[in-house]
Amino acid sequence: MVESLDSAQPGRWRWAVAFFIVVYLVTALLWLPVLRSGRPVSALSGRSLLLVLLASAVPSTIGLVIATVEGGRAGAGALLRQVGRWRFGPGWYAFALLLMPGLAVLALVIALLVGGGAPVVRLDFLVPVAAIGEELGWRGYALPRLQAPLGALPASLVIGVVWAAWHLPYFTDPSMHPLPFGIDFGLFAVLLTAEGVLATWLYNSTRGSLLATMLFHHSIHLASVVPVIPGVAGTLVMALVDATAAGAAIVLSSGSLQGIRRKLSA
Repeated sequence: MVESLDSAQPGRWRWAVAFFIVVYLVTALLWLPVLRSGRPVSALSGRSLLLVLLASAVPSTIGLVIATVEGGRAGAGALLRQVGRWRFGPGWYAFALLLMPGLAVLALVIALLVGGGAPVVRLDFLVPVAAIGEELGWRGYALPRLQAPLGALPASLVIGVVWAAWHLPYFTDPSMHPLPFGIDFGLFAVLLTAEGVLATWLYNSTRGSLLATMLFHHSIHLASVVPVIPGVAGTLVMALVDATAAGAAIVLSSGSLQGIRRKLSA
């Protein structure tokens, strides 16, 4: 299991909890003026758009700040050095870049086969704002401190739920999330939790490379060029496909979410 600076020391998980709390508080402060304006998130501009963009960088920013508080320059350096870990095999590069677009295509095919309706394109941010603004926090800072005491899978599930709930302000905009909240957010939480499991597998398998998880995170947004079936059917299929992929990662790694330990049958 990959660990950051002294992440296995007893009580280090408390720093991850502090990280979650501060991330939520700062994010709420940035989003509050935007939500009070009553404008749809998809139509923001000027100061409101700037606040949302700043909010998207809160996890990485707070992760770096708390790493410095916790470990000084050495703590910050240990976190930042994870971004420079680029020496991992081409297979893991392919995983990081191609898995999520491939799963999006698979979900589209399945949804069409079950008669889900006409597909539409839902272009997301195609610049790596989220990847850079979040990964130093979720995977670089919180993951090592949680998986040392909890294990890789429980830590991934915790971060997945926290990661999904952090996106709640976007659900105030019906143009972005038109389904009933309980259905829409529930499926979204399944999606992100499954993607969090896959991100943990990639992180651990590349010896703690944040470059790998940043590429993976950005590939989630790049996958938005693949048409989707709108409504519950398309979202449900995507959630099931992602959950199945996460389950495959657990099986292939024999539950460790590190490398491939179970041989595929001939």
